[in-house]
Amino acid sequence: MLSKRVIAIDYGYLRSSFGFINDNQVITTFEPKKFNLTEDDFAQLAERYKTNHFVLTGPNTEFLPVKSSKYTFAKVGRIDALTQGVHFLSPQAPMLVILFEVGCHLFYHDKETLYLGCLPYSFSSFGLAKDISLKEEMGQELNSALAICATHALPHTRVMDRYETLLSYTIALGIKEFLARYQVNNHTIIGNITKNQKALLTSFLLPPIPNSEFRIPNFPSLPSPEHIAIFGMLSPYLA
Repeated sequence: MLSKRVIAIDYGYLRSSFGFINDNQVITTFEPKKFNLTEDDFAQLAERYKTNHFVLTGPNTEFLPVKSSKYTFAKVGRIDALTQGVHFLSPQAPMLVILFEVGCHLFYHDKETLYLGCLPYSFSSFGLAKDISLKEEMGQELNSALAICATHALPHTRVMDRYETLLSYTIALGIKEFLARYQVNNHTIIGNITKNQKALLTSFLLPPIPNSEFRIPNFPSLPSPEHIAIFGMLSPYLA
C-alpha cells in the first residue's frame, strides 16, 4: 500500500456510501453532497483525506483503471464486500442476515459467511419497471447457479395493504425455507425496508404461540447497516 489511509466507496444501485480508514486504523463513514466517478471528484476526496488509495465496489466501478497517474484503485466485488461486512459486523453466529436493497438478499453467518442468493421478490418489486438482474444491481457477475438470481417486477398498481401483506407472507415463506435448511434460530432484517414492512414480515416469521420452542428470535440489526459494504472493504486493511 502507498498509504495506510484508505478511502472506500460503495457505488451502489440505490445509493452510494463512503468510508475512510486513518493512520490509527479508525473507520469513519461519511456522505459527500455529491459524487460521480470522475477524476475531479476523486481529487476532492484525495485532498480532503490526504490519500491516493481508493477501494471501490458496485455497478460501473469495473470501468475504472487499476492505476492512474495520480491514484491507486482496488476493486472488490459488491457481493464479496457485503459478505465480508456481514461477517465483520455480525454480533453472533450462526445467523441468517436478510438484507433488503432492490432485492431481498440472504447471508448465512457462522465461522464463515456465505452469500446464499436473493429471493425473487422484495418490497421494491412494486416499483420496478423491469426485472433487475443480480449483475445489474450488484455490478458483479457470479459464475454459478447464483447467476440466475434476479428481483422480479410486479405489475404497476396502487399498493394496498393486502398486497403488501401477501408479499410479506411470500417473502417470509422463502426466508423460513433457508432458516430450516441451515437450521438457524437467529436472524436479523436490515436495509431498505420500512418499520411497518419489517413488523409485518416479522409477524409471519414468529409463530403465534408464546414461548414456543420453535420461536425464531428477531435480534437487533447490525450496526451501521447502510455501510455494510464499506466495513467489508476496509476490514482487510485493519491490523
